[in-house]
Amino acid sequence: MDGYSNILLLIIALLCFRSTLGQTDPKDVTTLRLLQRQWKGVTWTGVDPCASNWVGVTCSGSRVANLLLSTMGLQGGLPPEMGYLTGLQRLDLSYNKGLNGPIPFNLGKLKSLRELVLIGCSFSGSIPAELGSLQQLSILDLNSNKLGGEIPPELGNLSKLYWFDVANNQLTGTLPAQLGKLVRAGHFHFNKNQMSGSIPPEIFHESMALQHVLLDHNRLTGEIPSTVSLLKDLTVLRLDGNGLEGSLPSNISNLKKLGEMHVSNNKLTGSIPDLSGLTNLQYLDLSNNSFDVSNFPDWFSSLQLVTTIVMEGVNLNGQFPSESLSLPQLEAMKLARNSINGTLSIDSQVNQTPQLIDLEDNKIIGVIEPLPKTVTIKLMGNPACAEGSSLLNEVPSPCNPAQNITPYVTPMNDCGKDIKCGKQMQVDPRICKCAMPFEGMFVFRAPSFNNLDNASRFQSLEKSLLQNLTLTEGSIYILCCMSFDSDNYLNVRVWIFPPPGTKYFQRPDIAKLGNILSSQTYKPPKELGFGPYYFSPSWDHDFFEVSEGSKGLSTRAVIGIAAAGAAMGLLILALGFYAFKQKKKLAKSRKTSRPFGASWGFASGEYSGDVPKLKGARYFSFEELKQATNNFSSANEIGCGGYGRVN
Repeated sequence: MDGYSNILLLIIALLCFRSTLGQTDPKDVTTLRLLQRQWKGVTWTGVDPCASNWVGVTCSGSRVANLLLSTMGLQGGLPPEMGYLTGLQRLDLSYNKGLNGPIPFNLGKLKSLRELVLIGCSFSGSIPAELGSLQQLSILDLNSNKLGGEIPPELGNLSKLYWFDVANNQLTGTLPAQLGKLVRAGHFHFNKNQMSGSIPPEIFHESMALQHVLLDHNRLTGEIPSTVSLLKDLTVLRLDGNGLEGSLPSNISNLKKLGEMHVSNNKLTGSIPDLSGLTNLQYLDLSNNSFDVSNFPDWFSSLQLVTTIVMEGVNLNGQFPSESLSLPQLEAMKLARNSINGTLSIDSQVNQTPQLIDLEDNKIIGVIEPLPKTVTIKLMGNPACAEGSSLLNEVPSPCNPAQNITPYVTPMNDCGKDIKCGKQMQVDPRICKCAMPFEGMFVFRAPSFNNLDNASRFQSLEKSLLQNLTLTEGSIYILCCMSFDSDNYLNVRVWIFPPPGTKYFQRPDIAKLGNILSSQTYKPPKELGFGPYYFSPSWDHDFFEVSEGSKGLSTRAVIGIAAAGAAMGLLILALGFYAFKQKKKLAKSRKTSRPFGASWGFASGEYSGDVPKLKGARYFSFEELKQATNNFSSANEIGCGGYGRVN
């Protein structure tokens, strides 16, 4: 038995050695190999996903736990076999514009999934109802795809969901009332779709933890439900760009934490309610509704934190109240297209922090000078700027205002004009050498400010990015084109350069950056007022060296695979030789244990029922037999036959 035991031990050792070469569950390996064949842009090398440190793949035990491949330039579709990765906890394929086709319903089998982030791809079709069975899911981000159909009511079963973003798609239908079951949700980002119908009152109640409700730029109708006032943690409310009717709920003033409220471009009627209870309000936009004719609200003086008031086309009349400019944080008042009249007079003693007072297309007949020089005042379209007005001869003046203030741009070293860089590369101003930056656009969907030249605010944003993205000092550059778009979103273009001395980011670095920005791991400091955002990388080129993917296996990988193969071969050879030697010993042992060499034919299946043939029978002398049987003692008798006793 010692020979068998040794062989068994060697087999166990061989299996243990084999397991070091293949740590990943076979089903996971098969699925990832399938993805590697189907996706263009995958550069995985090595024998085993978990043991070979595949880019974007991390494991827990033998199972693939995270698949984080943001911004890798992937192309292809999501195969239904993704459902076999049942140990998956985080799936981030964001910013891969070449990923398209439907989202497979088999993703509903990933019962351990906590994060599903597919932002900025090209997926189409409907959102699978099967995703509603992912009871561990806390982040569902499908922003900026081509998804259609309705939001499945089954998603109301996601009891742990915190971040729910399906913005910038082509979703239709009504909002399901089952969304009210998502009591842990902090973010409803459903903006920029084609959803219609009324807002179900059931989706808002006092047990909910909603902080951001973004329903802007849809086709919603009906009244704003008064239940919105029950959202005690709400800080951002965007309902603008719909067809909402009726009056603005008076109890909306109960939202003590509300910082930004946008209800512009609807069909709201009735009187503007008293909003003095919104003591944390910083940005208010009521524009382009059909409110009752009224004077400028006197409760504005209680909004001590407000930076921006936008009330264009809301039937305001009477004189402009210059005392409203005493609000300590005020940056801009936009009151165009109303019926504000009389003579504009601004007390030189009031706070002059506002940069902009826009009173275009009103009925102001004149101004009492001097007006503050630090404030841009716009009176075009008023009688005060009619032909013959003395204000037309002054530059700048309310009738000929100065150009808009130049937005903030990060100060950079002057590297001169002699450095010529190749395609898609830029001069890294830290070292005045060419490099390929990670470039994209931050889209802030509800900023609480209007001033874009506030250097302190944007420098704090740069510092925050450097610290949270763990980048080299000076890597962040907020460049040109910082502006508000037509939807009142703030666009901030950013360049992030690779470490000094290198021209390109490595793929793992890009995947890490993309995941931090897509999964909302990075959040700007609340006090800066940038609000919710999404990031949109540039799509015209990869951010890593294009030739990386064509290099095949690295030298280190080839050496590792060769060494492992050689070791495996030697071990198998040694095992075979040892097994051969043990077999010979075993055969010899069996031969000596059968002195008559009888062969019954059982092993070969040739037994015919005849007596066995004796091979090489041994001759025993009488004296040997006498000695072996103790002189043929009856005590050694074992039987009796036709020829006598048998000892």
